[in-house]
Amino acid sequence: MKNVLLWLLLVFIAIGAYGEWQEPENLGATVNSVYNDWYPVIPEDGSYMIFVSDRPGGYGGGDLWISYKVGGEWVTPENLSAEVNTGAAESAPYLAENDTILYFASFASGGYGGMDIWSCPLVGGVPGPKTNLGPEINTVNLECCPAVTTDGQTLYFCSDRPGSIGQMDIWVSEKTGDTWGVPYNLGGIVNTAQTDCPRWLSDDGDTLVISSTCVGGYGQADLWYAAKSGDDWNQPVNLGPEINSYAAEWGPGFYCNHGDMGGIIYFGSGRGGGEGAWDIWMSVDSDYVEIEPSSHGFLKALFK
Repeated sequence: MKNVLLWLLLVFIAIGAYGEWQEPENLGATVNSVYNDWYPVIPEDGSYMIFVSDRPGGYGGGDLWISYKVGGEWVTPENLSAEVNTGAAESAPYLAENDTILYFASFASGGYGGMDIWSCPLVGGVPGPKTNLGPEINTVNLECCPAVTTDGQTLYFCSDRPGSIGQMDIWVSEKTGDTWGVPYNLGGIVNTAQTDCPRWLSDDGDTLVISSTCVGGYGQADLWYAAKSGDDWNQPVNLGPEINSYAAEWGPGFYCNHGDMGGIIYFGSGRGGGEGAWDIWMSVDSDYVEIEPSSHGFLKALFK
C-alpha cells in the first residue's frame, strides 16, 4: 500500500510539471532601461541574472550586465566587467557546468570571424579571463547563441557558415577530451529557411528552446521548443501567444525549472508596455511549485 501511495504521489507531481504560461510581466525600471535589454540567463540558485544591454556605461555597442537578487528583489545592474566586455559588442550569454562557465558571443578582436563564441570561468557571477573556443567552432562567418549540455560535452550554436539551410542554422559540436569536434548541421526538421538560434537546453539534453524568425509564429521572431524522440529531434512547437507577441521574443532563461521547461521563464521582447525598445519580461508556469531541485528533476524525468 505504501508503494502504491508513493507511486500516485509521483504521478501527481509529474502531471503537474507542465502548466500554462501566465501573462508576462515586465521586470520594471530597476532592470530594464530606455535602451535595449535582452538575452537573460539565470543560475540555478536564482541569485543573479546576466543579460545584454546597450545602455550607457558599457565598453562597446552591447555589453553583458548583471543584476543580483537581494531580499527577493532585483537590484540596479552592474557591467559584468572588462574581463568579458570589449569596445566591440558582446551577446548571447549562456551558463553551463553548474553555472561555473559562461559562454557568450563577441565581436572582440583576436577571433576568427565577424562574431565568435568565447567562454570564461564564473564564480558567483564574477567572470575570469575569457578564451576563444577556437577554429573548430569559430570561422570567418558568424557564430552566436551557444547552448551547452550539463556535462559540457555538446555545444549547440547558430552560424551562417556554408552548408546552412537558412540564413542562420543550428549547428552541433561534440567534445573529445579538450577538443571540440567538427560541427554538424542539426538538420531540416529543426532548421528552417530563416534564422534559427538555440537558446536553452534541458538538463537531460532532450528539449531545446529556439529563437526563430520562421513562418508560422506570432511575430517577427518567436520562441519555440523541439523535443527528442530517441536520437531524433521532432518538429519545433511554438511556445504560444502567452509568451510570443506581434513583436520579437529572444532568450530565454529559466529559474526553478528543475532542469526542465517550466518554473519561471525570463525572456527579451520588443513588445510595447515596457521601459525601452527591448525589455526583459517574465512569466510563471501555472503549475509552478518550488520543490527541491534534484528530487523534482528526477521525478519529472521518470514520468516524461
